[in-house]
Amino acid sequence: MAAGDVDGDGYSDFLAGAPFYDGAEVDVGAVYGFRGPQTPGDHVGNAEMTFLGDGAGARAGDSMALLDLDKDGVIDLVIGAPGHDDGGASRGVAVLFFGPLVDGSWSLGDADVRFVTAADNEGVGS
Repeated sequence: MAAGDVDGDGYSDFLAGAPFYDGAEVDVGAVYGFRGPQTPGDHVGNAEMTFLGDGAGARAGDSMALLDLDKDGVIDLVIGAPGHDDGGASRGVAVLFFGPLVDGSWSLGDADVRFVTAADNEGVGS
């Protein structure tokens, strides 16, 4: 889970990881984003933003962070998917989406930056 103002409206937004979400494949993982202010009873069906893993067993959302990496005054989102294969076996990937984040649905393949390794079983993004 992570919280911060990802859209610059002055309200804290909330992101929740679901690394064992089964989309088109098993355990692709997902991150659900909810705009602030939050309301009681929200559930993933009400998420304004969805970030989906892009491979079986990727486990997107196993880790995440909100911080201003490019120092532009807007919070950016980093998502870890330690089970992502990326051309090997369980290499893992960490992806960066530059803020501000807008409503919609994306795959990890849509990220602005991808951090990967060439070695199998590294689990980058844990």
